[in-house]
Amino acid sequence: MTLRNNLSRAAILTSVLSLFLASTSVTSSCTAHDVAATQQTAQTRAAGTSLTLTLKGIELSFHWAPAGVFVMGSPENEPGRYDDEVQHEVTLTHGFWLAETETTQRLWDAFMPENPSGVTDDPQLPVERVSWDDCVAFIEKLNAECADVLPQGYRFALPTEAQWEYACRAGNYAPFNFVEANDLAKAMEQEVSDPYEVVLQGINRSELQPVRTNSKPNAWGLYDMHGNVYEWTDDVYDYRYYLRDDATLDPKGSDVGKNRVLRGGSWLYGVAFCRAAARARNVPATRGYNYGFRLALRAVED
Repeated sequence: MTLRNNLSRAAILTSVLSLFLASTSVTSSCTAHDVAATQQTAQTRAAGTSLTLTLKGIELSFHWAPAGVFVMGSPENEPGRYDDEVQHEVTLTHGFWLAETETTQRLWDAFMPENPSGVTDDPQLPVERVSWDDCVAFIEKLNAECADVLPQGYRFALPTEAQWEYACRAGNYAPFNFVEANDLAKAMEQEVSDPYEVVLQGINRSELQPVRTNSKPNAWGLYDMHGNVYEWTDDVYDYRYYLRDDATLDPKGSDVGKNRVLRGGSWLYGVAFCRAAARARNVPATRGYNYGFRLALRAVED
């Protein structure tokens, strides 16, 4: 009788242990690939190094932007330039990862209850008609549900305005990261009404496009940094911000103001608004029908 009772207890304990192990071995819906990329140090990782995360079955690639120094803004003779694009040297002391593409509707739908986009016939279209507040809510969900797959010490975030332009340029100081400065200079010599139309021939800018279909990647592997949808950044907009002395080291935007910065231009507006230095802004609650965003992985201390 005692032996039978002991066997029964053992069977019960085995069943309980099996259930416990099963419950603790459930895998996250978010996983990381390219583990070698995360194990490299920020000092040795090459610009453009890729990192792929799988978020609820959807692969999302990021590319590395190393710490560095660059000239932000545009020269005074750049066609289409505005006065808030004052050229100045910026130092970024933290490297960061920037998403290869704008955030797609497929990824948005995996985490959010409703898709606000006006054009929904392709899940690879950028999510649009999102406010800055919507972007922050989406990012909070990612950090809550997928933080375990991030490189150590990083978090999902919007890029700062300086980070966005730095990654967009990827070392190229022409108005567009896929156009050589010499080609633009030659177009300007032709005395045409819009030199950008000469150097951007063959690119469809008249309607929203699925990601990766309408441009070549820049030197760091990033697509659609010019046009498609405007991209929200983290910064508060200030017309005079880049005249300040403290806007040269890891700038994060003004501490006073109502508007947030958008970058990259969109399919809706003229090509000059899509230049690397072009700045736009709106209040955080605005759901512009050409507004989207691109994810960044930023250092926790950044």
